[in-house]
Amino acid sequence: MSVADHCPSFKRMQLDTAAHQPAMAAEPAKSVHSISSERVRPIVADAARAKRKRLGPSRDREENKRFRSAMDAIADDYVCPITAELPLDPVTAEDGHVYERAAIERWLQIGRHTSPATNLPMGTRLLSAHQVRSTVEKLVRTGAITGDKADRWREHLEREAEVSEWRRRAHAGDASAMVLLGTWHLCGQMGLEKSHEKGFRYCKQAADLGSVCGQASAGLCLVGGKGTEANVTQGICLVSAAAAAGGAFAANWLGEWHVDGLYGLPRDLAQARYWFTKVLNGSCATTRVPGYRERAQQRLAALDLDEAEAGKGAAAGGGVEEGSVAACPV
Repeated sequence: MSVADHCPSFKRMQLDTAAHQPAMAAEPAKSVHSISSERVRPIVADAARAKRKRLGPSRDREENKRFRSAMDAIADDYVCPITAELPLDPVTAEDGHVYERAAIERWLQIGRHTSPATNLPMGTRLLSAHQVRSTVEKLVRTGAITGDKADRWREHLEREAEVSEWRRRAHAGDASAMVLLGTWHLCGQMGLEKSHEKGFRYCKQAADLGSVCGQASAGLCLVGGKGTEANVTQGICLVSAAAAAGGAFAANWLGEWHVDGLYGLPRDLAQARYWFTKVLNGSCATTRVPGYRERAQQRLAALDLDEAEAGKGAAAGGGVEEGSVAACPV
């Protein structure tokens, strides 16, 4: 028998010691764990922050790249299949695709009844796509889409605003604005449709207000029957009035017609020389149209050469006096 069997008090002491030993052993372990967590936690947090900071720019670039790609894909859906540009005046055709209004209208006007996008048969009905215009404008203005397409659309928008301002002036009675709009329509410039009818109408309105450029342009339309029924007599009268008022554009054309004897005018080299000389010597104050001074110089040189070859000599003073030319030679 052991001592514990003979001494109950010793046995109780053993049991009490055994009961307290696990608790005493656990306290140091818990203390060590608590100290380790307190030290490791800020270290881990600092490492995480450093990693996020290190990966941040790369992650932002990737997200930005994905965003740009998504926006470009949206923009590509709105690109006109004919012009390959974002449309300023978008319409939806019966094939479901979006087009620039002027481009698809020209396509249909020349008798094409197939889709420019699919080449399948297509009707002629067009629906305005105001939401497309609004979406494209927001994408461009906010910088959501960039690059050549956005830059060109922004340029087109600025040009549209410029045309709108000139149109406002023309409707307010500004003859110079009428001539400018007429010229743009005659040549198909500044995003306006090429229309001789609209071009002549604007120029004739300016001519009726006494515009020299308007008289010259409207006169040319009447002589050639562009945008209106041909009326050579009225056309030459307008061109002659413009030339007499100092229009280099008109004076040059009168010279050309006299060289070749066109539109009922006599072949008169002296008259031709007279008008070409007016273009060159500064007598023509209105020289808005570029290139006519050079053209007049070339024609005068050709006249001198022809006269030299024919043995007539150079005509130094011109053919007629300035005051002898009537405003309307027909």
